[in-house]
Amino acid sequence: MANEIDPPNWNDQDEPRPKMPKKEPLQTNMALTSAILINDGVYSESITLRRAWKKLIDIPAFQSLKKKRYLGFCSDVYSGAKASVFDHCLGTYHVASKMLHYLKTKQKWLISDVDEYCIEIAALFANAGRAPFIKVFQKLWGADYHPQKMAVQIFEHAYSDPKFQEVLDCLLSPIDVRFVKELIDPLKIKWGEGNKWLMHGRPKEKAFLYDIVVNNDSGLDACFLDYILRSCKTANYGISFDSNTLGRIIQSVLVVTDGHGPKIVYSASVLRNIQDMFQGAVRLDAEVVRHKKVIAFEIELDRALNLSESYEIRGKTGRVSLRRIYEDVEAFIRLDDGIISNIINADETKTEELNEAIKILEALGWRRAMGCISRVPIKPATREITVFEDSIKQHLDPLYHNRFKLYELQCDGNINGSAVIGVYFKNNSIRFYDCSVPENKSWLVYVDTSLSDIVISKIYSAVNNFAVGNCNVVSSVLPLYKVDPMYK
Repeated sequence: MANEIDPPNWNDQDEPRPKMPKKEPLQTNMALTSAILINDGVYSESITLRRAWKKLIDIPAFQSLKKKRYLGFCSDVYSGAKASVFDHCLGTYHVASKMLHYLKTKQKWLISDVDEYCIEIAALFANAGRAPFIKVFQKLWGADYHPQKMAVQIFEHAYSDPKFQEVLDCLLSPIDVRFVKELIDPLKIKWGEGNKWLMHGRPKEKAFLYDIVVNNDSGLDACFLDYILRSCKTANYGISFDSNTLGRIIQSVLVVTDGHGPKIVYSASVLRNIQDMFQGAVRLDAEVVRHKKVIAFEIELDRALNLSESYEIRGKTGRVSLRRIYEDVEAFIRLDDGIISNIINADETKTEELNEAIKILEALGWRRAMGCISRVPIKPATREITVFEDSIKQHLDPLYHNRFKLYELQCDGNINGSAVIGVYFKNNSIRFYDCSVPENKSWLVYVDTSLSDIVISKIYSAVNNFAVGNCNVVSSVLPLYKVDPMYK
């Protein structure tokens, strides 16, 4: 049975009263209490940024985030979807600070001023490790690249700046700095055997603080809330989620305790809003983030990057190749959306592979890419994509084996956790609801649009022979007689 956490009575406890945060210099104290207003078209109100954090976002490592579009190629299909990672970082900060405000209004004794400072700083840097065209670079770098771990490295790199240190050293202790890093990249499992608390920045009595910025348990956190709202607003994608709904969800937040320590829960009155939000996130993922034209551009960029082995970026230890940029934080900071034009205009000696990559990237400038001819449901989901690819090649001349591409589509709404949300009712009872949406897996089949109708028809016939059930055919690439009548 979960219960709302009551304020502590220090006179009745054996533990010593916790130490108060150290006093800040007068100038820093004024910077903490005063704020600057940042206009943001996503929210109905301006983002209120503490003046003390202005020095944090003015460093080059943070300003470079303005050159990285959060949704990558989506802006080539949805022209308004041009929000940068910088915008998303400020939005995450805004949502986290609002959540802290309502928590402190209801349960002020749970959160100290230093806790609030740490969470706000972590919210600013939580998305700083996101690469441009992230799906392409995640495929290029593999499992060695983790956006949250890279965000911690960028925070550490920023902390080495004297102006950055000047702000934090008079506010945070070394354990607080460690707490900020844990907030940015928390452990997937925070409790060990025997209910042992595995985090070090804060004791288990403050476990709920780890669910505000990045929530690995449910996925409902400040990062996700700003992501879904900003993506829908900038792409003009209509789902039943806006800034008013976001405000209702945040205002209902409460901290309760159960067998595993304090948890963040939400009022039952917003359960339907949360469920609709997660369902809308999956639709957004399927129709905007993984739009068939967006995927076509990503396929072409992936081909070009794999051919650009000789291209290098200046890093901390010298020149770094594209495949190893994630190992050098300074090279990663310099990596932005300009990578396409930089490769085209590279001064390096043009190898045969680099020349081929330049041709592909120049074609992207003309919006030339492979065309999608079919979407094939995966039944059963365990089928190997290589088996599917081999079955298509059996129907084709070897000359055309490299003229088509299969893309495994897995729409999950960009949700970190299992979407199990704690909900409280008026009688103080707590229940947990699974708001997640089943994953929808399928294969998209792309072909070179310069192929003849006969070859494209052969590829499509091979797809139909392998697929279980009817393929979804919505394509301007196929000959008209191959398109399903309902789409003609």
